[in-house]
Amino acid sequence: MNGQRAEQQAAEYLSQQGLKVIDRNVRKKCGELDIICRHGPCWVCVEVKYRGNRDHGHPLETVNPRKLQRMIATFNLYLIDNNLNPAHTDIRFDIIAIDENELTWLRNVTI
Repeated sequence: MNGQRAEQQAAEYLSQQGLKVIDRNVRKKCGELDIICRHGPCWVCVEVKYRGNRDHGHPLETVNPRKLQRMIATFNLYLIDNNLNPAHTDIRFDIIAIDENELTWLRNVTI
């Protein structure tokens, strides 16, 4: 498996959990968003982290406050580009970590 396949697996998993995948691999000047979904009225930005094994730690260890701040800035630009006001839009940030055939989904991650 590679990062691209992990993102595909994550998107399929989210769909099975009732989320609607809206966009993938969105690039803006301040960063990239792996998966954007809707979960009812809530917009969900999902970061996918993959490691083939844990020799260098768990994939969740690669997510830090700086990464989350970049996700927020990038997601705000995405919302504005799609005529949505971030201050008046229900949003959530999730992380999916995949390694050694294990998928971990963390919802509503905060800094």
